[in-house]
Amino acid sequence: MPELPEVETVKNALINTALHKTITKIILYRDNIRYPMPKNLITDFHHQKIVNIHRIGKYVLCDMHQGDSLLIHLGMSGSIRIEKHLLSPLPKHCHVTIHLDDDTILHYIDPRRFGIIDIVPQQNPALSRHLQHMGRDPFSNHCHADYLYAALQKRRSHIKSALLDQSIIAGIGNIYACEILWQSALSPLQSSHMITIKQCEDIVKNTRDILQKAIDSGGSSLRDFVHGDGQLGYFQHYFYAYNRAGQQCMYQYNKHQSCDGCIISIRQGGRSTFYCPNHQI
Repeated sequence: MPELPEVETVKNALINTALHKTITKIILYRDNIRYPMPKNLITDFHHQKIVNIHRIGKYVLCDMHQGDSLLIHLGMSGSIRIEKHLLSPLPKHCHVTIHLDDDTILHYIDPRRFGIIDIVPQQNPALSRHLQHMGRDPFSNHCHADYLYAALQKRRSHIKSALLDQSIIAGIGNIYACEILWQSALSPLQSSHMITIKQCEDIVKNTRDILQKAIDSGGSSLRDFVHGDGQLGYFQHYFYAYNRAGQQCMYQYNKHQSCDGCIISIRQGGRSTFYCPNHQI
């Protein structure tokens, strides 16, 4: 599933290609994906200028000049393909095509149809059912160790489940939760309410560092995710835990001592968790 870095990459691609452009045509190729398509999507956004593009958690919002915003969620396998002029056949699994006034075309592609296209109020997007329980953005100044510690004290779930809870920190998915816990030397089986304030400091710092490195690398091209231009991202080459079951752990305690453990895989909440039981305790 595209996580925060992948969505941030999509957002940046849209800023470079769609910001301050006017929508000339929207074509819907089906009535629903995860939820029904908004019935007024075509009429409400026709001839609307895109005045701002931003991200909330794993959602991209395109603000229109007349007040509402187009909300986009990529689901499990979605992507946005950006073309200049319609030079090729319609991409497979394309559900929405948006034409802009400079002949740029945006294709919303979602093979598994778990994504979301919706209209939300621009002035208060939290009124949307998709965003009303959204937690704090990991890059926000409001996402700090004290906040995380207080949130975790109320949880009896495993720390990995808490990191995946979008009502606490928005944007972290399975891949980066594994990487954050590996870097923080925390077992994914640790109870949330047992996490110390110092460990919360490590989690917040490592979350920002890892997500920023992934953004700088263009995200992780696992399964179906690609950039808006169809190019693959490469952060997966820097994974230390995710998808490395059976391989040597590369954790460094200091410049003289490295971990001699091995990455293993377990199932948590129906998802694969990768971690090193030697240094993640």
